[in-house]
Amino acid sequence: MWARQIHFDCLDIVQRRLQQTLFLILYEETEMSQSTENLRALWHDYECDENKMVVIPFGPDKIRVAPPTAAAWQALATVLQHHDYEIRTADTDSYNCRNIKGSSEKSLHSFGIALDINWTTNPFKDHEGSRPVRFSDKDTQNERADDVRLGRADTDMPPRMINDILAIKTKNGQQVFEWGGNWQTVKDSMHFEIDVAPDDLDGGIDLATVVGEKADDPSPPPLQV
Repeated sequence: MWARQIHFDCLDIVQRRLQQTLFLILYEETEMSQSTENLRALWHDYECDENKMVVIPFGPDKIRVAPPTAAAWQALATVLQHHDYEIRTADTDSYNCRNIKGSSEKSLHSFGIALDINWTTNPFKDHEGSRPVRFSDKDTQNERADDVRLGRADTDMPPRMINDILAIKTKNGQQVFEWGGNWQTVKDSMHFEIDVAPDDLDGGIDLATVVGEKADDPSPPPLQV
């Protein structure tokens, strides 16, 4: 009996390691993300204009975003829910007219195209050199959060969930999201940003790429100005 349990535990560990390896492979094969400068130009009409933003539901929270991005954030929320990932309203935020810390350049939050999720357990890290993100191999969100607090991991988000988020595409085949946890010289695991132009989102989200999406419920969330 003990031998059988050890066998299953070993298989579980191998499976998790394979998930993390698959994440790294898939990320390396994705198209290069838009530069922040390009995204500022593409979304300049919304820069620091709160009156142009809309408020939409995002799990238990409400977020303020640029209107063309509403369906994309709904898709992201659907994936988080599919993975039973809890969104904390106290440390999740979207639109904010501000500069990047230590810079005179506007953050993409100023354009309503960026969202920080659960920053307490997905903290910004400025580390030496370049390295890939460190995932926790624990089963639960709370256990993964403990690994973050202990310095063993960069994020409480599992690799399979991140894979599913980065798999979300527009109907014209564009990858919708960039994740700050993938950045090589810093880790900003709380941070998700829209990585396409408004015109790409006008055609809609390809619901077949959204894990957990109900095919019979393609409607976007109600918008509140």
